[in-house]
Amino acid sequence: ERLPPPRRQLDVTVYNFPDLTGQNKPNDNFAEFSRALTQGASAVLIDVLTKAGGGAWFNVVERNDLQPLLQERQIIQNTRTAAEGDKAPTLPPLRFAGILMEGGIIGYDSDESTGGIGANYLGVGPNLQYRQDIITVALRAVSVQSGRVVASVTTTKTIYSMQVQGSAFM
Repeated sequence: ERLPPPRRQLDVTVYNFPDLTGQNKPNDNFAEFSRALTQGASAVLIDVLTKAGGGAWFNVVERNDLQPLLQERQIIQNTRTAAEGDKAPTLPPLRFAGILMEGGIIGYDSDESTGGIGANYLGVGPNLQYRQDIITVALRAVSVQSGRVVASVTTTKTIYSMQVQGSAFM
């Protein structure tokens, strides 16, 4: 949101931004087959791009779920043709993107450090547990015309989780 204003808005698209880790949720008690990371990272990236610099930086064109868009455009055109005949106005062409955003979530290290503290006296007391996870994301901006990688960045983020609970035994 605090980016300086761009010289001009860039037309970009995101086809896919997958979880490349294949990591399942950690569970000490049983095998769990749910993914540890979001499988909707494309939607998150598109949201971030549309909001960058207050929406002034990128004009994001839809390609992540292109088939429904093309199908709806075909329905509109068929309806217009049925209602108005051959003189029905056509839809404007789809906007194309000059930059393709690619990459994905390339690393997820869970339980990098764990710990906690707690005390119970006669079944009553507090308990605190913490965990540190590290996630790594790679993002590239690729020129659609030349295929040249215009920019590339890999970043790592540390995520801290805490669980605070109390107990009372009666």
